[in-house]
Amino acid sequence: MEMIVVLAIMVLMTTFFMVSFGETSEEQVLSPLAQDLKQLARTAVTEAAAYREDYAIVLTPEQLQLVRGQGAGAGGAVSLEIERSVAVPGGATVTARWPGEDEWRPVDGDAWLFRSGGLCEPILIRLGTTKSNAYIELAFDPLTGMAEEQSYFP
Repeated sequence: MEMIVVLAIMVLMTTFFMVSFGETSEEQVLSPLAQDLKQLARTAVTEAAAYREDYAIVLTPEQLQLVRGQGAGAGGAVSLEIERSVAVPGGATVTARWPGEDEWRPVDGDAWLFRSGGLCEPILIRLGTTKSNAYIELAFDPLTGMAEEQSYFP
């Protein structure tokens, strides 16, 4: 009887640690996308300051594009160059909350601006999944472009 109790406790502990330390499928989809977005933001801030040009990250449901050029982020801009593009994986969603907004809204070609002085617009971006309510929320600092991350994986 004691042996059965000890084995049951070992099985429970093993299961607990496997669940705690194993990556969920949502985490496998969202974590690389979050890392790519952070890298795009760091690149935009440093290159905008170094080259004294405006940059923008164009947020669409399918991809995130780092663009540079005169009037980056403006609808009718001329001479824009796509520096880098990151595909949003299937099953992932991108929503944003701009300063002064109370609601999260899906992105649809929104431009997140990085000025030539190295400052960016403050923004909150939530990377989620379509099959669950798991998400990674990124709050970007307007001075450094660095992200503070909050995650929720149920």
